[in-house]
Amino acid sequence: VDRYSGTVWSLFPTTPQIKETWFNIILYLQIGPHQTQILGLYICLLLLSPLFLALLKGRRAGWLLLASLAGYVSYHLWPTRLTVAEFEFAFPLLAWQFIYVLGMCCGWYKDELMSLARTPGGYIVMGIMVIYALVMMFVAQNHTNPFMPPFLLMHVIPPADFNWFYYHLASKNALGPCRVLNDFSLMLLVYLVLTFCWRPIERALGWFLIPLGQHSL
Repeated sequence: VDRYSGTVWSLFPTTPQIKETWFNIILYLQIGPHQTQILGLYICLLLLSPLFLALLKGRRAGWLLLASLAGYVSYHLWPTRLTVAEFEFAFPLLAWQFIYVLGMCCGWYKDELMSLARTPGGYIVMGIMVIYALVMMFVAQNHTNPFMPPFLLMHVIPPADFNWFYYHLASKNALGPCRVLNDFSLMLLVYLVLTFCWRPIERALGWFLIPLGQHSL
């Protein structure tokens, strides 16, 4: 069911003649359930990963980041879908490759980043990132999504102001710049919480979450 228009669509083909065509369309990622759209993005990014890793191994991380940033900026200036796959309506490849490349670079230079984090400047940067993540948590609680139960949301920020901020700076589909910053800030916050509060978290939830994570991997 299209929750906005109320249109009802058949999940599976209703006539045998179009089953082969239907299967091919799914195979080429032109249609699919809404929840699985991100899998198409993952497939394309994994196909590009050997190139990214080759650049990192060749000590060309700067060029990789510049090229990735150029693609991200170009999408925001001239929104373009690189493929005909359905997932690009929700996760446009040209925009979402940026956060993937940033994540790969962080993983590749993990030791160097950990060393920088232990310097006075690193503590300041981490403090700013934690504050930013908390502020964005507050902003997110003022979301105007009509399908969220009202008692779960705050109404401190006027809807018009929130919508402007969301669609111009933090949109999900276009991966707004504030969303990129928040993703890394939130991951840092969670990492710090798990580090300093590991013992009570492990006692309370480790029996369930640790095996679940291991088996999913």
